[in-house]
Amino acid sequence: DYNQADETWWQVAYASGDGAYYIGQPDYDASTDGFAVNLAIPIRDGQGGDVIGVLRSTFILQGFNHILLGVRFGRSGEADLIFPTGDVIGSVQSDGSEQISEIVDLATLSDLGANTAGYGIIPYRGMDHIVSQAKVTSTGLGEDAIAALGWYLVIYQDIMEIQEPVDTLTKYTLYISVGVFLIA
Repeated sequence: DYNQADETWWQVAYASGDGAYYIGQPDYDASTDGFAVNLAIPIRDGQGGDVIGVLRSTFILQGFNHILLGVRFGRSGEADLIFPTGDVIGSVQSDGSEQISEIVDLATLSDLGANTAGYGIIPYRGMDHIVSQAKVTSTGLGEDAIAALGWYLVIYQDIMEIQEPVDTLTKYTLYISVGVFLIA
């Protein structure tokens, strides 16, 4: 398959000499037995004008899994990367293989994105969590290509864990109030 002119990455990166950065959506890559993203950039002549070629590479998403696993706060706070299809990446199997896991309810996340507070309590991953999301963006080279991906970073934490400090404070306030009442 020498001629790549029928591929989307080529058509965007070359674009009849007007090329732009291309970042694809995740696809299953049989050669790596995992999910990967195609990347392509136009190569211009010495004066920065005409596109004289395209440099293409494949980024294996397993690296994202490990990064997202490192996002922890408290006992239950985690992060997911969500694609426009609703597929979620954010966990690694016990055997080390990557996983694009369940499909989330995009309508719920869309409603959350419209929330001016930037967070909300919604059912997420099978139970109520406090959830916040942000669109994946970048500044500098390729920012338009990254913005066009429609990927979201979702941070979530068990609502019970979030309420623990308030519950503890309420309990101590009650104990102090009872103690003051008994002393009085």
